[in-house]
Amino acid sequence: MSDSRPPLHAQLQRSDLAKSELLLLQAMREHSSDGQHVFASRERLAAYAKLSTKTVHRLLYGYVDKRSGKRHRGLCERGIVSELAKPHRFKNSAKYRINVHALSVDPRVKPYLDRSAQMRLHHR
Repeated sequence: MSDSRPPLHAQLQRSDLAKSELLLLQAMREHSSDGQHVFASRERLAAYAKLSTKTVHRLLYGYVDKRSGKRHRGLCERGIVSELAKPHRFKNSAKYRINVHALSVDPRVKPYLDRSAQMRLHHR
C-alpha cells in the first residue's frame, strides 16, 4: 500500500509555522539525504535559511522573551524536530530528524485543502 501523503516540501508549506521556522525547516530538508534526517551545523543551517546562527538556535531550542518573560517553545520542544546527536566539541554538526507527524495544518490553508479534496471526490 502506498503512502498518500504529499511530499515533505508541500507538508511544510501547509503547516502552521512562523516564516522563520518554515525557512529553517526548508533548509533542513534541502540539506538532508532522505528528506528527514539532517546532519549539519547550526552555522550551515543558518546560511541555507538566510538566518543568523542565534536565530537558528532559538528556533530549535526555544527562548525566553526578555521583555515579557514569556517562554517561546522551539521546534525540538514541540516535537517537530528531534535532535538525534548533539554537536561535538570539535565537530560542530548535529544530527536532526524532521517529524512530519508533529506538523499541524495552518488554519488559513485548511479551507483550500478541504476544497481540493472535495474536487477530487467529484471527479472520480
